[in-house]
Amino acid sequence: MHPAGHVDPDLELELATVRAAAGRVRADLDNVPGPRTRSIDALYDDPERGLERLADEVAAYREAAMAP
Repeated sequence: MHPAGHVDPDLELELATVRAAAGRVRADLDNVPGPRTRSIDALYDDPERGLERLADEVAAYREAAMAP
């Protein structure tokens, strides 16, 4: 376990992988049947921004969860 405020290299690697997946988001979403929500439309329209936001939220959650 890493103290709050310290980078977890495993998490950083996972978040980098998430950020790097932007190129496949549209193809993956095209395979999901049914109507899309506004949030999914926004992710489809700008996958880089959406995945960056997701990665930031995960990192913020980790920081809050590990805080003393």
